[in-house]
Amino acid sequence: MVDSLGPMSGRPKTQRIANDPAETPGTQVQRGPAASRAVPVTAGDQVSLSQEARQLPAGLEAGPPLDLPLVKKIKDAITEGRYPINYDRIADSLFESYQEMMR
Repeated sequence: MVDSLGPMSGRPKTQRIANDPAETPGTQVQRGPAASRAVPVTAGDQVSLSQEARQLPAGLEAGPPLDLPLVKKIKDAITEGRYPINYDRIADSLFESYQEMMR
């Protein structure tokens, strides 16, 4: 399986079709495998976060932990064509992800 890259990774994506007569202004309709669980979102919906939820965990005040020298080394290797790419591994991982998504 491919590692997650963000907070929405691994979750079904929503799709909107322009000018769909089933949709009314201010609502979003979810389609696909998760459509049976879809809840319309209206313009009046609101979210509020507690003060505790707004604070970053200790150690993340300066941003996410990154090894900038390693990132630069990898970027340089890619630019210079020295970064090894295993196409079979990528294809296998993509196919495995596709199979998981179709379950």
